Amino acid sequence: MAELRECPCCGKTDTVGLTDCHELQECKNFECCESYGYVCIVCDVNKGGCGASGGYAQTADEAAQKWNRRTAPEITGETSDGYHTFNELYHHRAVLFSVICNNYPELAWKSKKHSDGTMFDGDFIVGINTPKGPASYHYDIDLYWDMFRVPEIPNAPEWDGYTPTQAIDRIASLGAAPENKPLTLEELQQMDGEPVWTVGTGANRSKSYWCLVMRFRESVYTVVGDEMVEVGEFCQYGKTWLAYRRKPEEDVK
Repeated sequence: MAELRECPCCGKTDTVGLTDCHELQECKNFECCESYGYVCIVCDVNKGGCGASGGYAQTADEAAQKWNRRTAPEITGETSDGYHTFNELYHHRAVLFSVICNNYPELAWKSKKHSDGTMFDGDFIVGINTPKGPASYHYDIDLYWDMFRVPEIPNAPEWDGYTPTQAIDRIASLGAAPENKPLTLEELQQMDGEPVWTVGTGANRSKSYWCLVMRFRESVYTVVGDEMVEVGEFCQYGKTWLAYRRKPEEDVK
């Protein structure tokens, strides 16, 4: 017989067990009863249980299956995981996504129509273009349209088939640090007085320093003791040294 679940009525487990109709009901006609031999699982009142029964069956295994069967509860917006209801989580998601979109208005959009001109009753769609592709959600138009202060477009972009997991991965890519490529000489010349991480090339490969860009000297300098020491000249940039906005995560090849 399968392991018995807790009583669905009182939640107890040590009061749950197998019995038959005669033991349960003390029927005076048990010797001639055609139901003799039927069994069921009960939450035994004699053991402090509530008396709930799983219904009679011909075998102990069938009785256990009946007892262990549970009807799935109706799931609504008020269904809770013990901390938040679906409605609360839906609202939280809307507020959090609005903060993201409102901080990237040049990347975000909202529309009252899908790409094919359709829309779910009472909803609108709002999305954002990320480095990994677009991500979007549907929200109640009456509750959330004004919360998203982003440009309205006639039709949403065509859905590219992304999954919910891919959508959140795309949104997360907005916060990723930009690729740390070597600066161009033009970029370097616009960073007067700013720090950069310099790396030697060729024979100077092992030499890496935090430096300050000093455009008026056409060079970058680092501090050694109390002195400013020139590390690289602009005219040698790309030949003997390179610079980065931040220290590379791995050695530069």
